[in-house]
Amino acid sequence: MFVIGIFSIGIAVLNTSAIITLLMFSFSLRAGGTLVPYLMGHFYPRGSKQGTWVSLLLGTFGILAVKYEWVDFSA
Repeated sequence: MFVIGIFSIGIAVLNTSAIITLLMFSFSLRAGGTLVPYLMGHFYPRGSKQGTWVSLLLGTFGILAVKYEWVDFSA
């Protein structure tokens, strides 16, 4: 944890735009990867652990696909 803390302080001091980019990416990953399993856990009575994990992985993959432009939405 100490090494991660020192690394984080170094990034914060040297490059503030990197922090904003990381925060935006982490928020979109959290929102896109966990929103559907969370909501379906409340409203869908037949949900399972396997379905939750698949949804988490697919949501995370979807966010990464958009972030790294593996999917083209410009057409």
